[in-house]
Amino acid sequence: MDFKKLEEQHKEIIDSIGNCPLSVVNTIEALEEQDCMCIGLDVVRPEAAIADASRLVIKDVFPTYMTAESFLQSA
Repeated sequence: MDFKKLEEQHKEIIDSIGNCPLSVVNTIEALEEQDCMCIGLDVVRPEAAIADASRLVIKDVFPTYMTAESFLQSA
């Protein structure tokens, strides 16, 4: 992958997403490290959601993107 070219082509989107608050990398830097950006969700998961995922309720979406690796380390 040509990361420089991707960064030039998608600069506006990369800037709107911003950097991960923990690892301080942007989307392209995360891709270079074979990581991805994810968003935080506040969910309600009743016990029945284990068998029926349609029961999962998303209460809120947090507007901060973070790398998956940072999320796993913080969790």
